[in-house]
Amino acid sequence: MKVAEYRDGLEIYAKRLQKHGSQAVALLNRTDKAATIEVSFKDIGIAGEAFVRDLWEHKDKGLFVNSYSTLVPAHGTSVISIDANEYLKPLPDNRIKLKDIPDQGLVFECEDKGFIWLCGKIDDKTEGYSGSGYLYGENTWWMLTAIWRVSLEQAGKFKLTFRYINRMDSDVEFALNKSSQSVLLEKGTKWKEVSVIGDLKQGINWIELISPDKNLNNISFDYMRLSKVE
Repeated sequence: MKVAEYRDGLEIYAKRLQKHGSQAVALLNRTDKAATIEVSFKDIGIAGEAFVRDLWEHKDKGLFVNSYSTLVPAHGTSVISIDANEYLKPLPDNRIKLKDIPDQGLVFECEDKGFIWLCGKIDDKTEGYSGSGYLYGENTWWMLTAIWRVSLEQAGKFKLTFRYINRMDSDVEFALNKSSQSVLLEKGTKWKEVSVIGDLKQGINWIELISPDKNLNNISFDYMRLSKVE
């Protein structure tokens, strides 16, 4: 579960383990430079001191009070275990509640924090986009991939609407929690929408759009809109 964003592109995730007072914590650096990421113990439910072990290096780091920080390489991850001799407070609940999804749907912009993509860039050259930009995939070295992470309080059937421009004669692969199907994107130079109905589970859902080939990347994605299906 994501518990904090230290700065733009620096994220902290935590998972409670079976051992009393123990949890695994992942520190993600999505930026282009190495950065120090600090875990505040209060963000992961610890009030006092805790023992830290680096799971990548297989080394004990020692006893720390209030926080722990480490240098994480560019586009890298550090995974640690943190053990506290106390009852842990609940982790923050960042799951989306059904009542918080408006009738017109909840929009996830491609330029928002937390959006993940492979082999593309955030651009603003084509007019008519929503928000402050869109994901663009021309002239990339591999297949353009747009990834949305949606955490829900309750499972259900939802409509997923994607806004796009497809400048090539190609469909894309739509994947919901690794179950995939082909989705037709009508060719053109104007922004259009396509919708898919899917069963989303309680907890974290991974939603992906993937171009068919590294040579068929002339596609732009503006946003995904999540709507309830009555």
